[in-house]
Amino acid sequence: MIAPITASIHHFCMYTGLGQTLVREMIADGRLEAVRVGKKKIVIVMQSYLDWLEKQKAEGLPEYAPTQKAVAARKEKIAERKAAEAHDILAGTGL
Repeated sequence: MIAPITASIHHFCMYTGLGQTLVREMIADGRLEAVRVGKKKIVIVMQSYLDWLEKQKAEGLPEYAPTQKAVAARKEKIAERKAAEAHDILAGTGL
């Protein structure tokens, strides 16, 4: 079987076990090379991932802070959910 040259974000995540948020962050900061095909399809150049792995082997593992955008989005969703629950409780009481 021939290894793919490129992969969609979805398939790349399936192959590597990485999450989509991290993969998109890695594309944005240049750790992974990706190209857009068509209007929305983003494909990752697999060689850029292999190069990144080799760099990791040579330099060692860096320490990463949690993905800041994902953490902020998660906190915002929790706050929105709590506000909606409070509203539902008040609406149920007729206040």
